[in-house]
Amino acid sequence: MKPTTSSRSIQLIALLALSMPVFTLHAEPPKKGKKPPLSPEEHFKKLDTNHNGKLTLNEFTFGTRNLEKDKAEFKSLDKDGDGLLSLEEFSAKHQEGEKQTEEDSAKKKDSSPAK
Repeated sequence: MKPTTSSRSIQLIALLALSMPVFTLHAEPPKKGKKPPLSPEEHFKKLDTNHNGKLTLNEFTFGTRNLEKDKAEFKSLDKDGDGLLSLEEFSAKHQEGEKQTEEDSAKKKDSSPAK
C-alpha cells in the first residue's frame, strides 16, 4: 500500500516533534550574572518618567525600600532648592560614590599584609 500525502505529513510532524527535545538540549542556556551598572545618565533617564530632564521627589523615590532615607538624600542633592534634581545634581551622588569606593580600595590595599 502506497502512503498518502496526509499520512506522510503526519509522519513528518511526528518526526519533528520527537526531534525537538534533542535540539533544545543543545541550545545555549541564558547567561546568568549581573547586568553592568547603569551610568549616571542612563539611571537618570530611567527615573525621569515624564522625560522633562528633571527628577521630582516622586520619580526619585518610586519603588524605594527606605522612603525617609531617600527623601533626605533627595533634599541633600537638590543644591538649588527648587524641588527638582537636574542631571548635574543627580550625578554628584554617583561621583561621591565613586570617590568613596576609590578611597575604600586604597585603604584596603594599604592595610593588607605584605607578602
